[in-house]
Amino acid sequence: MSKINVKADIRRPERRTLEMKFLLFCVFYLSTAAAALRLRRAAYDLPPNAQDITGLSTIRKTFKCEKDGYFADTDNECKLFHICATPSGQKSTPNQETMFCPKEQRFDQSKQKCVVSDDAIPCSASKEFFYLNDRIGTTNSAFLGPQERDMAAAARPDYRARAKLVKSNKSRNP
Repeated sequence: MSKINVKADIRRPERRTLEMKFLLFCVFYLSTAAAALRLRRAAYDLPPNAQDITGLSTIRKTFKCEKDGYFADTDNECKLFHICATPSGQKSTPNQETMFCPKEQRFDQSKQKCVVSDDAIPCSASKEFFYLNDRIGTTNSAFLGPQERDMAAAARPDYRARAKLVKSNKSRNP
């Protein structure tokens, strides 16, 4: 005669319930993550008040991603910028997300961030700095080298003049 293990038989339904709860949790988590990926913003998918926030009277929808990186939208006074990213393992056109800067700021392509408009390079000079996107993710060089800093300084001479003025005022009034 064989012995029946009563404890093992009693625990099995609990274990099955636990396994079922874990399986349901995994399915719920994965479906939520998949839904979040589908909800990513597309090109120029901005909130209704974007024009008020940026101060733009109209938003021109002309920019198209050609390669990965962060790009100032020069047709929109650099008040908008685009994040272009090719999905991993694919060789297709990059996905494009459009973002905007607050009213008193614009996207400075040399710094790849929104800054106060007076401190940014002129929007018209942004395309000269698009190549900096090639440095994203590299570890072998500084993001902005001396050449890029000189180019940015030359693009905004009034910024340098204001910086010197502020510095001299601070030295006079400690």
